Amino acid sequence: MDLKIIFLFFINLGNIFAQSESLSCTYLNVGSTYTCNLKLINTRGLNNFATITGTHLSGRNDNYVLSVTSVAGSVSPNIPSIICNKFRGLQMISMNNVGIKSFLIDGLSSFTYCNTTTTIEICNNKISEIDERSFMYNVGLLELKLWNLGLTNLPEKVFHNLINLQKLHLHKNNFTSLPNNLFRYLKRLLILNLSDNFIVTPNYKWFDTLISLNSFYIDNNLIEDLPTDVFSSLTDLIYISMSGNNLTILHSDPFGVLPKLKTIQAINCQLKAIDENLIDNTGTTQISLTNNTCVNEVITDLSGSRYSMRIILADCFRNYAKFMGQTTTTMNPITTVPTTTFSTTTLPSGCVGGNESPRICKLEDKSQQLSSNFESFIQEIVNLKNQNIVINETVQQLQDQITVLTNRPCSCA
Repeated sequence: MDLKIIFLFFINLGNIFAQSESLSCTYLNVGSTYTCNLKLINTRGLNNFATITGTHLSGRNDNYVLSVTSVAGSVSPNIPSIICNKFRGLQMISMNNVGIKSFLIDGLSSFTYCNTTTTIEICNNKISEIDERSFMYNVGLLELKLWNLGLTNLPEKVFHNLINLQKLHLHKNNFTSLPNNLFRYLKRLLILNLSDNFIVTPNYKWFDTLISLNSFYIDNNLIEDLPTDVFSSLTDLIYISMSGNNLTILHSDPFGVLPKLKTIQAINCQLKAIDENLIDNTGTTQISLTNNTCVNEVITDLSGSRYSMRIILADCFRNYAKFMGQTTTTMNPITTVPTTTFSTTTLPSGCVGGNESPRICKLEDKSQQLSSNFESFIQEIVNLKNQNIVINETVQQLQDQITVLTNRPCSCA
C-alpha cells in the first residue's frame, strides 16, 4: 500500500477525532433560572474549544445563563475553562458522572473565571487528588459539593480563600483523617458533612475556628469514642448526626460545652452505655437512639420531665455506671455528704502555658467556680445560723419580760 495513502488516512482519522470533541448546550428555563444543559464530549481533555454550540431561547444570550449542568453521556477528564469564561454571570456549575480527574487545566484552576459562582457541585467522579489552587479565585462561593470522588486527603490550604463558604459536603470519600488547619478560614460555615468516610478519631483542631457551624454530619464512619474536647469550639452547634458509628459508650462531656445543642442523632451505633449527665447537664431536646444495644427509642421530650427518660435509659445508665466503676444517683441516692466531699483548694490553672486544650481550661474554670460557689453557700448557712441565734435570744428576752409582767401585782385604784 502506498505510504502516502496511509499517511493521509491517519491525518483524516485525526481530523475525525478532533471534530468529535465538542461542547454543546441545550438552553431552558428551570424555574426562574436560565440553564445550559451541557453535553461534553472531551475524551482527550482538550482546552482549546473556541465556542459552545447551541441556540438560545428568544430574547436570551450568554449573559442570562445562571446555571450549567452536565447531562448524561458527557465525558471529560477536566472542566474546560471556556465554560466560566463564556457565561460571566454563572452562579452554579454542576459536573456529575463525567469522569473528571483534575480541577487544573493548563496549570490554572478550571474555576479561574467563575468569579460570580456561588455553588460548585463536582460529584460521582474519580479524582485522585485536588490541587491547593483549585478554588483560589472563588471567594464568593457559598456552597461546595465534593462528594463521592474517592478522595483520601486534601491539601491544608485548599479552602483557605473560601471565606464566605456556608455549606461544605465532603461525604462518601475515603478520608481517615484531615489536616488540622483545613477549615481554618471557614468562619461563616453553617453546615459540614463528613459522613461515609473512614474517620476513626475526630480531632478538635479540625473544628476550632468553625464558630458559626450549626449542623454537623459525621455518620457512618469508624468512630469508637469522642475525645472530651472534640466539639469545644462549636458554640453555635444545634444539630449533630453521628449514626452508624462504633460508639458503644456515649459520654456527656463532648456535648456539655455546646450551649445551643438541641438534637443528637446516634442511630445504629451499638450503644451499650450512656452517661446520665447527657440528659441532665445539656440543653438537648431530642436524642435519636433507635437500633442500639441498650435502647431503641427516639426521645423527644428532654425539655420536660426527666423521669420518663430515666426509665427508658435505665439500662444504659446502669451499664455506664459499671463501666466507669461508680454508682449513679438514680441507683443509689446519697443520704449524707461527708464534710470533705467539697474542696475549696484552688486548682492550678492549666491554661497558663497555652498548650492545654480549651476543654481542659473550661473544666478547671468551672471547678474553681463551683468551689467558690460552695464557699458562698457555706457562708450563707453560717449567716443564717447566726441570725437564728440572735432571733432566739430576742424571743427569750421577750418571754422573760412577759413573765415579769404576768407576775406583777395588779393595781386597781
